Amino acid sequence: MRRTSWRKPPGTSRRWPRKCRSREAGVSVVHAWAYGRNDRTHSDRESRARREESSTELVVAPLHKEHPLVQLDNRSVRVGPARALIDAGAKGEAVVIATHRRKYTLGMQLGPVTHALLHHARCHAVLVPVLPSRLGAC
Repeated sequence: MRRTSWRKPPGTSRRWPRKCRSREAGVSVVHAWAYGRNDRTHSDRESRARREESSTELVVAPLHKEHPLVQLDNRSVRVGPARALIDAGAKGEAVVIATHRRKYTLGMQLGPVTHALLHHARCHAVLVPVLPSRLGAC
């Protein structure tokens, strides 16, 4: 299982908690996942579902600790990532998604999830560019 941690990318606005409180708005963290090839038996699927549902807690817990006055909602859904974000955007004011830049390429190079979100979202889509890691992987 891959560990997830919350790090603010360089240039990220640090005013979002104050803006959420002033607008009486909350933040929803949506984790989309699907069964893998190795999830063949019922117990494998149940175990995977429990792991995936608890994985959002790894992200939300530090955020909640740092900003206790902001309402944080976390959901784990078993659908594709594009569908999960489009559905979440139907209930919100904006969807924020990271865009990963590839080394040595020109232009935005948007992936299929970001592309689908831009075309089908019923709210504003905010793209936050994330710099490639030092290892060369995004």
